[in-house]
Amino acid sequence: MRTVTDVVAVAAGLGIVAVVVGGTYVLSAHGGLEYRCIVDGPYPAFTRVSDDLSGLAGRFALWPLGRECVWPSAAGDGAVTAHGDAWGPTVMAGAGLVLVLFGVVDAIVARVTTRRR
Repeated sequence: MRTVTDVVAVAAGLGIVAVVVGGTYVLSAHGGLEYRCIVDGPYPAFTRVSDDLSGLAGRFALWPLGRECVWPSAAGDGAVTAHGDAWGPTVMAGAGLVLVLFGVVDAIVARVTTRRR
């Protein structure tokens, strides 16, 4: 019975991670990452960016989970990276990973203690 619980914990944890990461990606990239950067940000704080957005790059980041935008600097000396502040999905995905870890560790402990008997 303990093994079934471990399998369910691992499956549920992987499901949570897949749904949260996949859902966050779909919401972050709908219409294109660069387009979502222009429309929704994140925008750099306390830094001027260039009006020419040809150097704008958007990408999906795993920490924190969500969109990351690289804006061309107004000074022309590089780029400014702005990270999203989506800590809710990051925490939920982390909880799913903890559930997976719990299931794996518990299965290993059950197997080791069963062999010793």
